[in-house]
Amino acid sequence: MKKLFILLLLLFSLASCDSKENNKEKHDDIGEPVIEAEKGTLENPYTIKEALEIIGTNTSYSKEKIYIKGIVEGSPYFNDKYSSYSVYLVDSTGGKSVQVYSATLDSGINTKTISNGDTIVAGGFYTYYSSKSQPELAGDTKSNVAFPVIYKIIKGTSGNSNLYETLDNDGKVLKEETILFNAEYQSQYAQRENKSYFWRKGDFVFENSAGERIEQVVTNLPYRLYVQTIVYCSVTKGKIKYLEFETDSNYPFAGDEQVEHGKVEVVSKTLTRIFAEKGVSKISIRNQNDIQNKKQIRVNSVKVVYYE
Repeated sequence: MKKLFILLLLLFSLASCDSKENNKEKHDDIGEPVIEAEKGTLENPYTIKEALEIIGTNTSYSKEKIYIKGIVEGSPYFNDKYSSYSVYLVDSTGGKSVQVYSATLDSGINTKTISNGDTIVAGGFYTYYSSKSQPELAGDTKSNVAFPVIYKIIKGTSGNSNLYETLDNDGKVLKEETILFNAEYQSQYAQRENKSYFWRKGDFVFENSAGERIEQVVTNLPYRLYVQTIVYCSVTKGKIKYLEFETDSNYPFAGDEQVEHGKVEVVSKTLTRIFAEKGVSKISIRNQNDIQNKKQIRVNSVKVVYYE
């Protein structure tokens, strides 16, 4: 009996000590108390893995908003009508995604473009889109559920910089073609097709889709990428490494153009490069007009560097 009493006393003492250890206030290296921030907030957003656990497979919209942080996987979709983005976010280790559907950009964001590999912080109500087995942050006008908002876009910090080509040849045999936007090239290489114009030089195709302004595109030199119009640069053989634009110094690239399958690098007011995502043969460039004082871009020449 005495031994049993001593054993119980010892166990009680150990449990008491363990409880005190667990209840100790955490301190940093200099002895100051550490306050752990609440998870799922703008300042301390959930990882995608954590968000997936919270969203689960509940097809109803949540009653509360959450904030998540992840890396853009694939090409973002921009909706002209609503000026909103839809993107899929994953953790740095990959895995299942959360879709951020039809999200507008917070007014405090400096950059206005989103690319594959960017890191994003978004907030909104969540649901599970059962027909596509897709967890998402989304909204519903009929149910009076606000659509999500993107609060931060962190360019080039996702660890996915190796998704894009560089100036190095990487042991590849590189080819190049250049289109000069002058009267001679206009007559030799421009071909009209409905409301688009094509410039073809070797394997390089430069296509403009300007709608009703197509005649202005053709008659005005140098080439003018008007606001809210798109150009498509592609090669018929091989993969693009990068595009190089020489521009009028008064009408340069701003660096915030919406580019699919590429990353913009403004070298100077007269030189801009767009590095392709590895393995693509077509890049689209949109000159947005949702940026204050945004102007047309005037292009003297464009060169494609590519490999087969």
